[in-house]
Amino acid sequence: MPAWQVLRHSTGASRFEALRASSLTPLIGREEEFEFLQRRWARVKEGRGQVVLVSGEAGIGKSRIAAVLADRLSDEPSLRLRYFCNSHR
Repeated sequence: MPAWQVLRHSTGASRFEALRASSLTPLIGREEEFEFLQRRWARVKEGRGQVVLVSGEAGIGKSRIAAVLADRLSDEPSLRLRYFCNSHR
């Protein structure tokens, strides 16, 4: 029977960050999706609130594009809400 022991508190905010933070490659082939998100952000800054749902099959890059967007917006004031599905369902 598998057993685990907690060694320390994780500094990662998600499974994505915990597994891939040190090995991220450049974002390639997602220009259209990223430009869409940037246009939504521009609307927010104009006072026109926006909600974006990023959904799809596992492994298609949802967390990756969200991480790039968060990184590029890190200097701008914002409220970021993140929700994750159970990794086993």
